[in-house]
Amino acid sequence: MEMQPQETRDTNRREGFVAFVPQRLSIDGMPELDPFPLNVLFASTTVRDGKAVAASALYKPELHSFRRKGPVSRMLYRNIYGDQACVTISYDARNEKHVGRKFINGECVVITDGGANWQMFFMHLTMSGLVNGEPCTFGPAIGERA
Repeated sequence: MEMQPQETRDTNRREGFVAFVPQRLSIDGMPELDPFPLNVLFASTTVRDGKAVAASALYKPELHSFRRKGPVSRMLYRNIYGDQACVTISYDARNEKHVGRKFINGECVVITDGGANWQMFFMHLTMSGLVNGEPCTFGPAIGERA
């Protein structure tokens, strides 16, 4: 079943979470982007009308937003379902640590600082799942029939 876009996530009961570790952003001739992800995906599962459903929001990089100040570089990722949601990823080359912040309507709703490595950082960032008001798409959860 094709997932249907929805304006925002608004569910009564959160049933579970999912965490994602993205691929690295790798662009020939731009090694400064290597510490950044190709995209960032958040997802949650819930129950609607007695059926398990999954909701997800994909954030893609805005390459023109890349900035570096000393050892710290930063880039903005925009939610593909609505401009009011974004994620900022910062990378400090001194200690090889990432910081991620998710914003909905200008309000910071998630902050993840550090992590032992790439996998742990993105697991912690994305395991927060979706928040109410976050633009997303809904579809059947794994194992559910449409």
